[in-house]
Parts: sequence; C-alpha cells; structure tokens
Amino acid sequence: MNHLRVRIAVSEAAAWTARRFFGGRYRIVPNGVRLASGDAVADPAPSPPPLERSSTASPEPLRILFIGQAVQRKGLPVLLRAFEALREHVPATLTLVGRAARRSPT
Repeated sequence: MNHLRVRIAVSEAAAWTARRFFGGRYRIVPNGVRLASGDAVADPAPSPPPLERSSTASPEPLRILFIGQAVQRKGLPVLLRAFEALREHVPATLTLVGRAARRSPT
C-alpha cells in the first residue's frame, strides 16, 4: 500500500482504524444515503477537491483497487458500472480483492 496515490475511508472512524494498521493519510468519502422524495439534507459535507494528475506523469493507466466482500451493500455493482464508463475516457485498471458473497443453500 506504499504506492497508493489516494487512500479513502467512509468515515473518520474508518480512517482512524486504517491509519492505525496501515498508516498514511485518508480522504473521507462517505457512503451514499438514499433519501425519501422531498427530504432535505442539512449542512451537506463539502465535496473534496478533485485529484489532478500531473502533466509530467507517465501515461500509466489509472489504477483502482477495491478491497471488500463482493456484496451489493458494499457498492461493487456501482463501481463496476462506473469503471465501465470511465474506461471509455481514461486508461484504467481495476483490481478486486476479497471473497465472493456466500450463497444460501437452496
């Protein structure tokens, strides 16, 4: 993990835990929340500034790493759709690390 450009965590608590075990700095990217129609969000967190790729950087593909269980609640289907759209515009690779979801016996 020493070669990561950006580390993300879903909360300050998750970032604290990750720093404890892996070190480094983390950007907080909260999980999405579905709101009922008409609900308002008070004081939404400001969006972090976009990352800029150095113009002098080598044309290496953007490398994305997903670590987690392959279950819908972890957002893997969203990541896969986003990655598919991203690849049309940016050279990128996606690496998945984790276990597949367990299937219940039928």
